[in-house]
Amino acid sequence: MMVTIAGVDYYTTAETAKKLQKHIDTIRRWIREGRIKPKKLGRSYLISEDDILKALYWAD
Repeated sequence: MMVTIAGVDYYTTAETAKKLQKHIDTIRRWIREGRIKPKKLGRSYLISEDDILKALYWAD
């Protein structure tokens, strides 16, 4: 469920994993390591399109 806030598209961790063709645990680990800086919405994380593009260059 992509969400647009102030003109910026945000994706869930599952959507981000699918876009990057990585396992969701990898995305969660990247969040813990600070490689991806998500926004917190309740118990969920939202990851901006810019952060997804940056993660492409850091991908293992």
